[in-house]
Amino acid sequence: MAEFLFLLFKLSGLWLLLVALSVALATAANGPYQRLLAAADPALRAACRLAYGLMPLLVASFVVLLVTRPTLAGLLVPDHCHGIACEAHVPVLEGGSWASSALAAFGGLTLMAGMFGLTALTLHALGRLRILRRLTRLTDSAGTYRVVDSNGTLACCIGLWRPQILVSQGVLDALDAQEFEAVLAHERAHAMRRDNLQAFILHSATRFWPAGIRERLREDHAADTEQACDRVAERVTGSRDTVASAIRTLAATLPEQGLDRAVAFGSGNLSQRLAALQQPQNTGHQMMHAIAGVMALVITGAALTGALTGFSHWFMEWLVAAGW
Repeated sequence: MAEFLFLLFKLSGLWLLLVALSVALATAANGPYQRLLAAADPALRAACRLAYGLMPLLVASFVVLLVTRPTLAGLLVPDHCHGIACEAHVPVLEGGSWASSALAAFGGLTLMAGMFGLTALTLHALGRLRILRRLTRLTDSAGTYRVVDSNGTLACCIGLWRPQILVSQGVLDALDAQEFEAVLAHERAHAMRRDNLQAFILHSATRFWPAGIRERLREDHAADTEQACDRVAERVTGSRDTVASAIRTLAATLPEQGLDRAVAFGSGNLSQRLAALQQPQNTGHQMMHAIAGVMALVITGAALTGALTGFSHWFMEWLVAAGW
């Protein structure tokens, strides 16, 4: 059991090192990649940004899998250490030096800290769930949305796994029938896309990215989801002017839209959303940029996986052989 834990902690340390290397490369390439996505459809942009934020975690996890499964790694691990008889094999992990033990200690401590953090996050989520249930019990159901008895103008989608749409009485009073249809279509799009869950995943995956790049990526993803849902509302109502009118009507009530884990109709960069609505849609041009973004992501992930697999095998055996 002790030997198993030692190997688990050592692989956890390797995984953390690979995540750090992948994050460093992802942040270095962030600017050019985001410019590549700029002209793509907002829904596809949001998906690519989410995948980009997840890439370091996914690449690191896959590399650890390949390192421990030499038949899968194939030619990614070159002949390097065991003479003419060297072939695909799991790196030597047993025993080792102070360096190897230090990596195991680092991995074990971080793994336990992560478990405590996950427990705290789960408890926090359960607390938010209790508040959500209490809030929805105090509202009236009106088909696919719930009405909050408030004169404020609140329209938002809340919840991660089972999103619910909340609309205040003030919104019903402030908007005409077409504008309200646009608001509902927008919030239903958030619920169908699971945008709250996407934002939560991106927030968690980029928690240890450099602060400026992390915040910019999250803000861009949020802006993309708002614009994507505005486009859905435009298709449902058949009028971009109706959507723009609803945005302007609710724009002055941002302070009331501060629910945790919620996407509100009046949120985001409003001038940016209005400008995006007025832009003509060039489907072919947007699709080309989206395809280029996906291809760049796949190629980068594959190249990074190959390079880090060879490095990881060498690094693990070097730690075992090296003495401090």
